[in-house]
Amino acid sequence: MRALVALLALAGCSAVTGSRTYAVYDADGGDPVRLTLELAEPESGEGHPAIVFVHGGGWEGGSLADHRYLERIDEAASRGYVAFTIDYRLTAESVGDRARFRWPAPLEDLRCAIRWLRRHADRFEVDPERIGVAGHSAGGHLGLMAALEPGAVDPAWCPWDADDSVQAVVSFAGPGDLGLLEQVTDWWVRPKIPRLLGLAPGTTAAEAPAAYAAASPVSFATDRAPPLLLIQGTADPIVPPEVTTETVRVLRAAGAAVEELSLPGADHTLEGHRETEAMWDFFARHLGGE
Repeated sequence: MRALVALLALAGCSAVTGSRTYAVYDADGGDPVRLTLELAEPESGEGHPAIVFVHGGGWEGGSLADHRYLERIDEAASRGYVAFTIDYRLTAESVGDRARFRWPAPLEDLRCAIRWLRRHADRFEVDPERIGVAGHSAGGHLGLMAALEPGAVDPAWCPWDADDSVQAVVSFAGPGDLGLLEQVTDWWVRPKIPRLLGLAPGTTAAEAPAAYAAASPVSFATDRAPPLLLIQGTADPIVPPEVTTETVRVLRAAGAAVEELSLPGADHTLEGHRETEAMWDFFARHLGGE
């Protein structure tokens, strides 16, 4: 599977294998990084809603090839959605003591993938007015940012001239306030935040409030936000529940249509706690689908 993706990346094209499509969605601007997506479609019909699934991994790891995401796009297709999961630029690669890729690179990549989908809406029989995002952890953070922050994408990196708005977002344990997260998260996550932001190791939110705010969904809370569902475990040490509680408070104060689902005893994975059922119900209400 990965060999096929690599081949398509070099060729700069897309292809169908079985029920899935593999494609490159960024521009070939000379950078050796090539971003790919894997897409699953319903067997028939047209005008389908679409969902973009975004993996987690602390902004430095993870892959679209994670079996959980491949299983999820297949299930989404069985429910009437065109669904895909994406790679995006990660902070794991270093230049000196800083990440080679830093904010807003991963958000630009998500926006670029949404633009790619809208430009190819006719090919995949997608309704461009019904596109949602679902992401876990770092992926949830990116989904919330895509919904709330009206940023731009470098055209040299993303060649698709299309709208990148979304109509519904589900965030599974995605942090909405990086400043608060830095204060309450555990030792494993804390150094990942300044790395994402391109700051010196150990830089705190108190020392660089503007940088932390610029990558925090709560900074862009508005009543123009699409419907949002934030799902959170009460026993999560990575993104503690108070981060999501505060995010919901700020969003609601701004007039956003936000729902919160707190799962008693659930850790950061949320697995086995009705999290997927809640997602399907939310997308059925706000995007349609079967």
